[in-house]
Amino acid sequence: MILSFRAAAGVLVMTSGLLLSGLRAEEPQSYFAGGTQPWPEELKAQLDEHADILSLGINIDWLEKTRIDAELYVEAIARTAEAVKAGRLSGAVVHVSRLDGTMLPIAVGHMMSDPRRMPLHRTTRYSVQDLTGPVVTVPLVFQAINDRKLSHGTRLEEHFGELEGTALGRVSVLELLQHRSGLPGEWPHDEAFEDRSGLLAALAEWHTEPEVLMRASPSALNYAVLGMLVEEVTGESLRDMAVELFGDEAQRGAEDPLIALAAADGLRHSIAPGRYSERLRRMVWAEPDEPVAELLTPHAGHWGLITSADALAAMVSRSIMASAIFEGWARRMSVPMVGESAPRMGPGVMSGRFGPDSFGWDSPTGSSVWALPSERAYIIFLSNMDHPDGVDPEADDPRDVILPLLAEAIGWQKESQPAREERETGR
Repeated sequence: MILSFRAAAGVLVMTSGLLLSGLRAEEPQSYFAGGTQPWPEELKAQLDEHADILSLGINIDWLEKTRIDAELYVEAIARTAEAVKAGRLSGAVVHVSRLDGTMLPIAVGHMMSDPRRMPLHRTTRYSVQDLTGPVVTVPLVFQAINDRKLSHGTRLEEHFGELEGTALGRVSVLELLQHRSGLPGEWPHDEAFEDRSGLLAALAEWHTEPEVLMRASPSALNYAVLGMLVEEVTGESLRDMAVELFGDEAQRGAEDPLIALAAADGLRHSIAPGRYSERLRRMVWAEPDEPVAELLTPHAGHWGLITSADALAAMVSRSIMASAIFEGWARRMSVPMVGESAPRMGPGVMSGRFGPDSFGWDSPTGSSVWALPSERAYIIFLSNMDHPDGVDPEADDPRDVILPLLAEAIGWQKESQPAREERETGR
């Protein structure tokens, strides 16, 4: 299967012209350690060890002005490079900064590694899969609540006649936001739907009563339903509302939108591909690879965000500035997740991974975004961890080491986390 995939993928690249027409052969990458002061030799040695797969400059003056610990930051970059060299990642774009900072993303590794290696740049874009939900759909839900078109207690059957009298129809907006709807995290990804009514009927069949009502079971389907609900109560498309909410970041390039829309074929050379899909018979390359997203695109609430680290930073910054939506209320309304002690599930986003007021999301395909409002800071990690063969469920997730290092670098006190959790939960 591996040989047939690589042969097929090779033919795809050669015949489609998506890559070869717009990109040069891979060139060695290097980083530049700039600034007005010299780098400590031990830190420079760590970077030098991985210079061949690092790109963009690292400026110690920026680190100091942005109040980022240089030693922890460099260790996080080195750990990312080690994961690339160990084959656990093709590459990643790492970005940590504050609202008043001047840090730039740094690229580590490759945007793709099979059938050929292609260089990764800080501007490389990723299809971030279910990160679409917390970054795009959840703010639109809160906007609809603020406009009194929805409430936390609104039930699905109030707006979807197909769900009237069903258990799913009695699910509320808050239960969807908290991922307590009973919708499964895994569903038949090959089941097709003719229209939304058919999808709603299937969702009602897939829905099960949660075994423990106060425990969350994360599922991208919650975002898909929330997206349909917002469109239903506003009469507008998710795409149009996202453009209005995020402005220039969503509209950048009229033919190359960033929000809730699959990329045009000729633009895929700037997007990192994902895993090989048996269903599509090719790599997933910024297009839907399952029928729910295929039906709802370009307005799917759970899929479709194609973004660079810079563009995502602008979106996350808006969320931090509007963090009153999450701060306090997110802690009070958060619930534990099935099989997890931390983080918890807040209203639409995970909560508490890096301090009680932090919120964000970790996508199974490799990308993460976390906001730390108390530090006025954010962490962005973009990766196609599932490229080219899918995520190995038995393998360690490199983010479990890298993200805490970045959080500590901007002020999160790891050693005091258990005490904070105890105060938060009352244990």
